[in-house]
Amino acid sequence: TTEIYTLSLHDALPISHLGEFSTGLFGSAALVERYIAGYPESLNGAPLFLPTRQSALRGQIDRWIEGNDIRPRIIGEFQDSALLTTFGRAGLGLFPAPLVLTDQIAEQLAARPLGEMIGVSEQIYAISNERRIRHPAIEVLCSSSPSFPGATSLPEDARRQAAPPQV
Repeated sequence: TTEIYTLSLHDALPISHLGEFSTGLFGSAALVERYIAGYPESLNGAPLFLPTRQSALRGQIDRWIEGNDIRPRIIGEFQDSALLTTFGRAGLGLFPAPLVLTDQIAEQLAARPLGEMIGVSEQIYAISNERRIRHPAIEVLCSSSPSFPGATSLPEDARRQAAPPQV
């Protein structure tokens, strides 16, 4: 006889939900200026770069578009978010990104936020193949989530060394 075993990813690896980040649309200054008035209704016909349909984020975006009864012009679909933002940087279309990254997107991509996509968010997870985290910076991130079994408390001086500098 053949036995079939079902094992979920969560059973196999330590997984920790690190956060949820609101998503917004970004674009060049010219595109933002063109579509800001009346947002989001102004997006009818607007050029839009999106993640592919296999992405969890895409499903949320599709529901947001449908819920707002808008019909943007989807000009590109990307599996790779870095490639998606590269096309966005060229000023060819609007693109979704976490609003928490607004300053970095402005600096690195010369893009401005157009508006929040209410109800659309990105989930960030830490997945490890080790039961105990060994890298201090990763341990600090994971210790913020009580669901991560490999995280332990660090001494305060190690926490300061692992934490990014405060600006």
